[in-house]
Amino acid sequence: MRRLIIFIFSVPILFYSAMVQAVYVDGRFTDWRWEGPPPEPETQARWAEIDFHYSTIMFDDYDKAFANGKTVRCTNQGCRLRLFIFNHAAAGGHSETFSAAFAPEGAVLTSYEANQLIRRILPFTSTVRFLYALHNPQCMYLDFTDGSYVHRLGSTCDGTLPPLPPTTPRPPEPLSCAVTWQSSGEIDFGVMTAGENKAKGIAAKLACQGGTSGKARLRFTDVNQVGANTVTLRKSGTNDEIKAKLSIGEPDSSNEQVIDVSPGFNATYAFVAKLDGAQLSGIDAGTFSGNALIVFEVI
Repeated sequence: MRRLIIFIFSVPILFYSAMVQAVYVDGRFTDWRWEGPPPEPETQARWAEIDFHYSTIMFDDYDKAFANGKTVRCTNQGCRLRLFIFNHAAAGGHSETFSAAFAPEGAVLTSYEANQLIRRILPFTSTVRFLYALHNPQCMYLDFTDGSYVHRLGSTCDGTLPPLPPTTPRPPEPLSCAVTWQSSGEIDFGVMTAGENKAKGIAAKLACQGGTSGKARLRFTDVNQVGANTVTLRKSGTNDEIKAKLSIGEPDSSNEQVIDVSPGFNATYAFVAKLDGAQLSGIDAGTFSGNALIVFEVI
């Protein structure tokens, strides 16, 4: 069983509306994250990610895209939106992300028809990863592509798109932990007689992954009474029952431990059940069974 810690980060939200030629754009950049450690003073570029959300884009007949007969023809891959940025020269090329096509190849659209269809793919939301020039920041562009031509809708450098938000650290991956069996998950006491004591155990591997460190609680307990340090074993068809004491590591030790864990944590623990044969006095022979639970949770 595993449980996750969820980290919630608050970031600046920049809303923006702009008239680009005759196009109306309403959107925002929601978050910006650096990758890797802080740069050295001589570092020229650094990989980054930016999230964006454009909720409204409206054309009219005066936009350049519709200058040819007041229509636009969608060709290869149809009509789409694109967010585009040139990478630093160390990586070369550019980074871009496309929306789904709002009109198929072969469609001929007026501005009114384009506005009706584009609503199907809005909001245009995604993440762009690019190599950012630290000393000569690049511009980011929002484009409308018809398959043959690219029509610029706005830029972060000319005021027609919102400026890029402040940089924030990459949120760490949540720490998660899990249990896997080293062998069978069954403890079998075999045949016992009154007055005989037995302790049996199984081994399980504990592992954690993620981007943070923390503490985790490990418990060996009754599946029907989480927290209990015993498990009840019952004989089918009767009211007869006996209890086995549960512990971690050694017989008679605690059934609960708090462990310091971090990404890459990997350890094997013994889970022990001890049965006091004195409980068998006056109980008819039979098969007793019950269910215990290993709980390994981040706290």
